Amino acid sequence: MLKRFLYSYFALCVLPFLLLGILVSDFSEEKIKEELLNAAEISMAESYRSLNGLVESAEKAALDAGINHTLQGQLQDIVNGTPWLQEELEELSQWLGEYSLYGNSDMKLGLFLDGEELEKHSFVSSNVQIVEKGQEEEWYLQALAEPGRFHWSLYQTETSTILRQAKCIYSMKDWSTLLGVITVDINLERMRSIAMAANTTGNRLYL
Repeated sequence: MLKRFLYSYFALCVLPFLLLGILVSDFSEEKIKEELLNAAEISMAESYRSLNGLVESAEKAALDAGINHTLQGQLQDIVNGTPWLQEELEELSQWLGEYSLYGNSDMKLGLFLDGEELEKHSFVSSNVQIVEKGQEEEWYLQALAEPGRFHWSLYQTETSTILRQAKCIYSMKDWSTLLGVITVDINLERMRSIAMAANTTGNRLYL
């Protein structure tokens, strides 16, 4: 009789608690998964906004520099073959360096110039480079082939990987004279740090 009572007590009291515990455990697990997924989505959205803002800033920097009156004037003088060409190139390099410094420290502006006249001048600069005939790289040729677009490419330095944006600059006098190709370089390490700063879930982000 006592055994039957214990069995009945177990069936009426213990088993419901066990079933309730299993249900609560399943519900909690699903709730945790849902919260983790929501956190991951928020993290991804924040990373997207930050990285997208960096890319848009690079495009804006290229457009603003391309129509800048100082740069336009100096490039026009270079295309016209001014006798003080070396001085113009040096001033242009300095201007680009200052523009990068005060505009956005995450980016570096560069200018690539083409032309037989320029090849005669020994000029070395990290901001302004003269492209030799037959030595054009693929990204440069693509920028010339489709001048209305922003062209993105990657290149490797000794210490880092760089994302480069390139776009043709035309004279504002006629919008048909090619003055050069402007570039905006962004270190991929900077993009990684922006993405990880927004990632608070500990997940891995891939670009």
